[in-house]
Amino acid sequence: MHFGKVLKPAPKAEVECSNHSGSTIFCLTLSSLRSRAPTGQRTVAVLVIVAHLANVSNDATAVAAVAYFWVRLAHYVVYIAGVPVARTLIFVAGWLAQLCILYQILSAQGGPS
Repeated sequence: MHFGKVLKPAPKAEVECSNHSGSTIFCLTLSSLRSRAPTGQRTVAVLVIVAHLANVSNDATAVAAVAYFWVRLAHYVVYIAGVPVARTLIFVAGWLAQLCILYQILSAQGGPS
């Protein structure tokens, strides 16, 4: 296995820009803020909305959604700190929170046939 990609440092949000006077300043651009994180956030948002619209929201979905928020926050901190093993374990915890919400949706709908 090759772990080189896993150990890369976090992408920086700062990009050097020049203003009209010629001095260098730091500015943010949308392209510099892109990462893989929004995909997971969109997934959990869809799951929470589907659970709400299907009237499946219960204690398990509420706990899973709150847990997902705190786990993603911890994942960000560990990602910036560059601790790959802890980052993986925390990522799995977020994934399990999503699976919990999905399970509640599927079990309430009778599951797949």
